[in-house]
Amino acid sequence: MSYPCTQCGLCCKNIQSVESLSTFHLGDGVCINYDDSVGCTIYNERPDVCRIDEGYKKFFSSVISFSDYYKKNAEVCNQLQKTAGMDNKFRVIL
Repeated sequence: MSYPCTQCGLCCKNIQSVESLSTFHLGDGVCINYDDSVGCTIYNERPDVCRIDEGYKKFFSSVISFSDYYKKNAEVCNQLQKTAGMDNKFRVIL
């Protein structure tokens, strides 16, 4: 199973609270490698924290179960989308 990302880009536009990505934005929380027309411009080289499955293995496997990790990520995704006023069709459904 892989995370059912809807590729809305909101996670890339809200990285201000991710300490390991502090050098990836200019103080506005939007990743410098994100482009609205193409998405992540360094997708194949993006940091582990930006990779759901790899991030889990590296940072969270000893703290939370894999299914709960997916659920938490979905909650964050869906809340970002709701706050941004995005249509429900973009919501992550597990």
